[in-house]
Amino acid sequence: MSHGDRGGFSKAITAAFAAIFVVLILVATWHLAALNSKYRQTANQQASQYTGNVQDRITNTCADFTPSVYVECASQIIRSTEETTAAQYGLAAQRSMVLWAAAMFWATVGTAFIAAIGIYYVRNTLLETRRIGQAQVRAYLGDDSAKFEWDDSTKRPRVSNIEVSWKNFGQSPALFCGLSILVHGITDDEYGKPLPESDIALSNQEFGTLHISSGARNWCGGASLSEHETAEWLAGKTHIIVHAVARYRDVFGKIHTSEFCQSAHHVVSTDRAIVRFRVYPHHNNAT
Repeated sequence: MSHGDRGGFSKAITAAFAAIFVVLILVATWHLAALNSKYRQTANQQASQYTGNVQDRITNTCADFTPSVYVECASQIIRSTEETTAAQYGLAAQRSMVLWAAAMFWATVGTAFIAAIGIYYVRNTLLETRRIGQAQVRAYLGDDSAKFEWDDSTKRPRVSNIEVSWKNFGQSPALFCGLSILVHGITDDEYGKPLPESDIALSNQEFGTLHISSGARNWCGGASLSEHETAEWLAGKTHIIVHAVARYRDVFGKIHTSEFCQSAHHVVSTDRAIVRFRVYPHHNNAT
C-alpha cells in the first residue's frame, strides 16, 4: 500500500470514528438534558402537591386543639412543608450537579479525543514532510549502462565479459556500496520466470567500502561467459541474463537495495555480433 493509500485509509477511519464519537456525545447530551428536566419537573410537582395540602393537614391535625396549641401546631406543619419543599428542590439540584459533572467528564473526554486526533495528524504531517525531504536529497543508485566486451584474440567462439555501470542519480552520496553481478544462460522454457535462488541470493549482498558521490558512476564487472556458454548463446540455444545488485546506505542511515536485471540479445552483422539489452520481466527496481 502506497503512502497516499495509507493516508487516505487513515483519514477515512479517523473520520468514521470522529463521526461516531460526535453522535455519541450528542445522544449523551440529549439524555442528560432530558434527565435534568425530568428531575426538576418531579421536584416542582412534589413541592406543589405538598404545599397545596397544607391547609387540609392543618385542619385535620390541629382542629381539636385550643387556640394557643392550634397556632403552634399550624406553625410546625408550615415549617415541615417548607423544609420538605426545600429538600425536594435540593435533591433536584444535587441530581443536576451529578448530571453536570457527567457532562463535564464527557466534554473532557471529547476534548482529549479531539486533541489526540490533532496530535496524530500533526505527527503524521511532520513525518511525511521529513520523508519527502529525505527522498528529495537521498542517494538513488540506478543502472546507467551495461557493457558487453568481446575477446577477439581467437577464431574460436569468443569469450565475453559483461559489466554494469551504476550511477548515483540522487543529491547525496551513496555510502558503503556493495555491488555484485551474476550472468548465466537459461533456456527458452526458463525465460520470463523469476530467477533461481542463486540469483535471488544477490539481494542479500553485503555492504562494501565504496562510496559513490552524487552524479558519479561506478562499473561493476567480473561476470564472464565461457567459450561454451558464448557459443550456446550465439547459436540461439540459451538466453544470457544479467542480474546485478547494489546495496547501500543513504546519508540518513537507511538501507536500500537496487536490482538490475536484463537479457542480452545479439544481432549478427557481417563481421561481429552486436549486443542489445532488454529489460527482464522480474528483479528490476533500479532507477
